[in-house]
Amino acid sequence: EALGRATAGWQCVEAWSRKHEWPRIDNPDGGIHVWATLPPGWTGTRLAETLLAEEGVAVVPGRFFGDDGGIRLGINVEPGSLAAGLDSIAHVLSGSHDRA
Repeated sequence: EALGRATAGWQCVEAWSRKHEWPRIDNPDGGIHVWATLPPGWTGTRLAETLLAEEGVAVVPGRFFGDDGGIRLGINVEPGSLAAGLDSIAHVLSGSHDRA
């Protein structure tokens, strides 16, 4: 059941990533998480803090995996919720937020 949701989630992420330059998403080759590389000037920590504070969206900053230039996204969720979260990421990355 979980892998079925993750497959649908990956399809959602693939469709979304064709429309957005950032973040760049790595194909997970199975599993329920993907790695998203952020544009220059952003850290996973700052994006995670901004997303949570301004959009109510939680992601895992890359610092927990030794690379704060990205975030880990769970794809084992309902595709509509995932799409909304991805749209929030795009909104924050394209906005005039502090990118320090």
